[in-house]
Amino acid sequence: MYIAQIQTAAGAVTIGLTGITLDQTNATLNALLEMLGQVSDPIEVTSTDVYLREAPDGTPATMTFKYLGSRASLFADQEAYASDMNKHLSLNVFACPIDVRPDDAGRIVVDFESFELIGEADDDLTAVH
Repeated sequence: MYIAQIQTAAGAVTIGLTGITLDQTNATLNALLEMLGQVSDPIEVTSTDVYLREAPDGTPATMTFKYLGSRASLFADQEAYASDMNKHLSLNVFACPIDVRPDDAGRIVVDFESFELIGEADDDLTAVH
């Protein structure tokens, strides 16, 4: 498990990541942070400094995510893309876009890094670390 500590408008936030290697963490954490900044109760990152460390499984974190891997999807239009994103969020799956591009037929091709939210701190955005 890896723990990332970031500074937000609400204070320090820790994000636990399981099912992921260090190389994957370095490549995907930014996509997750960008997604968290867009959803309801968005996280406003106030510093570009991210402190990442390895920790035993079960280490308390503000939010803990399981890495589900990369995928690419093709959507008929923006509405279909938004519907898919909302469906995943309702299942606590954050499909974090890393590349969005139209194809020649006007469809949207999206490359994702996917994470499942598997735990949250109860009280506020800060957690023991």
